[in-house]
Amino acid sequence: MYSGYPYYPYRPYAIPIHGEEIPIQGAKRRKSEDVEQIITKHMRIAEEIQRRMVSIDERFERIEKMIQEKMGRNA
Repeated sequence: MYSGYPYYPYRPYAIPIHGEEIPIQGAKRRKSEDVEQIITKHMRIAEEIQRRMVSIDERFERIEKMIQEKMGRNA
């Protein structure tokens, strides 16, 4: 019967990033270069997302233009 206690021993971990478990104590003691690496990594991810968004916007514009051209021919 479940008594309200977890079946595994509780460990104080921060939210895992890509499967890594970072102890909270270790997360508080991160070195500045580690933080800089994380910021750089996240900035690269943000730039890639921005590029993809622009690409999607361009595709939608082309599709819209194509639809308008086809509707103009059928009118």
